[in-house]
Amino acid sequence: MKIYADTDLLYEISPLEKRILEDEVNKERLEQSIKDQIQWAVQSRIESAYEKLKREWLPILFKRYPSVPTGKKELLDLILSQPDYRDQFMKENKAQTLETQKFVVS
Repeated sequence: MKIYADTDLLYEISPLEKRILEDEVNKERLEQSIKDQIQWAVQSRIESAYEKLKREWLPILFKRYPSVPTGKKELLDLILSQPDYRDQFMKENKAQTLETQKFVVS
């Protein structure tokens, strides 16, 4: 059994691993069970990231605006439109730049 994301092979369950899994899951439901677990893992990651964004940004937004949207899309649109919002890539690059600057001798 192969697991793909778009066209990238993420994982291939070997015949031996499949037999191991069949000890816990009926083989007729194994494929669906794996799909359900992957979907749950991805959705859980998304929800965790959303909750982290809310914890980080709601106090900031309440100081900036008289009212803050409660809908998920509207709240995310507001957070992502903030001039000081930084995604993880930007945070890591800023930290890396600061680290590099510490070692620069003028």
